[in-house]
Amino acid sequence: MSSTHLNSDFFILGDFLEMTQKLLTVKEVGEILDLKPARIYELTRERKIPFVQIGERQYRYSAAAIENWIEQGGNQTEINNDESE
Repeated sequence: MSSTHLNSDFFILGDFLEMTQKLLTVKEVGEILDLKPARIYELTRERKIPFVQIGERQYRYSAAAIENWIEQGGNQTEINNDESE
């Protein structure tokens, strides 16, 4: 099966998956960075790590954004998270 339309009403799952991205939890990011969850929350509050805010007190982290952040040195002074506002 290709990632094109089956007909005008249905899409193949691959199309949907291309539009979504993996969101990580604090615990998962901590495991990747070898940091405790408290430190991940601290970096989040300080806006030093890219995050997505879900509700008032829940955060998730885009796997792609975290990978990019690491590749850029992971030490930006402040991240602009327009999605979280």
